[in-house]
Amino acid sequence: YFGRKSGVRYGEINASQQVLDRVRLLAHGGVLRNNSDEAYGRPADRHVFDASVGVVIDFDQLSAQLSWVGLSSVNTPYPTTALRNKNGAVLKLSWSF
Repeated sequence: YFGRKSGVRYGEINASQQVLDRVRLLAHGGVLRNNSDEAYGRPADRHVFDASVGVVIDFDQLSAQLSWVGLSSVNTPYPTTALRNKNGAVLKLSWSF
């Protein structure tokens, strides 16, 4: 993390399965390993896990992705605005050009 003397590693695995011509299912899992007891002046968990499942629909240049995303901890090394629960739906729209 910028300006911090903390070794951080992140590993992830992703999967995608096409179910229709323009529709794909997605799955993601990741783990963040923090070697410091605190980050940005606050305590942080050393291991944080994240996962998501979702669906993507492609419309030529536009794609829409709706996923449910979950994190294992609110004590992450990066600043967030969540108070208690960092699980929820995420809608992502992208335009390719």
